[in-house]
Amino acid sequence: MDPNTIIEALRGTMDPALREAAERQLNETEFHSCCPGWSAMVQSQLTTTSASRIQVILLPQPLE
Repeated sequence: MDPNTIIEALRGTMDPALREAAERQLNETEFHSCCPGWSAMVQSQLTTTSASRIQVILLPQPLE
């Protein structure tokens, strides 16, 4: 799943300021679904930028 798909899924589901922080973090993060621990890394960075607790679950996607 690419960052744009995740951002699109977040639209309308959270506070706009929090969503923008999540979008910035996803766009700034080197995003490789094939690397071990990538889900935890992105989730950790998202939660540290927010004022409230959010949880993002990113499931590994099969290679195309």
